[in-house]
Amino acid sequence: MWKGNIISEDYHSEMNGEVFQDWLFKYLLPNVAPNSVLVFDRARYHLELTKESNGASIQWSKDRLIDWLLSRNVKCEDGHVFSRGEMSSLNKSYLWALCQIHRPANRFKVYDWIADWNSSHGTDIRINILPVAHPQLNPVELIWNWIKVYVKSNNHDYSMRTLERLTKTRVAELDREWWRKACQKSHEFALGYQEVDEMVSNEDGDLFEKDFVENQIDH
Repeated sequence: MWKGNIISEDYHSEMNGEVFQDWLFKYLLPNVAPNSVLVFDRARYHLELTKESNGASIQWSKDRLIDWLLSRNVKCEDGHVFSRGEMSSLNKSYLWALCQIHRPANRFKVYDWIADWNSSHGTDIRINILPVAHPQLNPVELIWNWIKVYVKSNNHDYSMRTLERLTKTRVAELDREWWRKACQKSHEFALGYQEVDEMVSNEDGDLFEKDFVENQIDH
């Protein structure tokens, strides 16, 4: 816990991928079980892309788009590889569309960091990245809620010193059993979503089958 920069309205501005990587290697990974699963939300510093994942940009010049496509030996549908001359005759919109089609799959740096750690330490640590806008699947969100409710209820003088003291007190109280409850709650949410997905899938399948049969009868 540290005191944020009061000039910034968003604490996320005080964190970046470099600081996150330093914290990961110095403080987190040495202190977790060798078969842990790390759950990350989708903060931008958690999900920085590798250099290989970077695709082309719409702001690039036509020549730069051509260089990017040539470096990946982009082919036509018939397997023909475009030459520079052929690409130069195409307009920029078409070149950009080709870049989008051949954009590499996103790969996050954190996956490579963890893979390197596992390789050098003989561990089997894995990563689970939460879907967008699903904080209830992250146990730590419930933990934070319990901390904030406690601090809000007991911070009567609204001083930074009291806030820090209350926060540390509450964190010390949230032992293994509290974390077990938080994990169980997130697991219940996950099971609920899974059940709804299966119901929707089944309903879609039934509707498709019904429409198909009726369509065959009509014809």
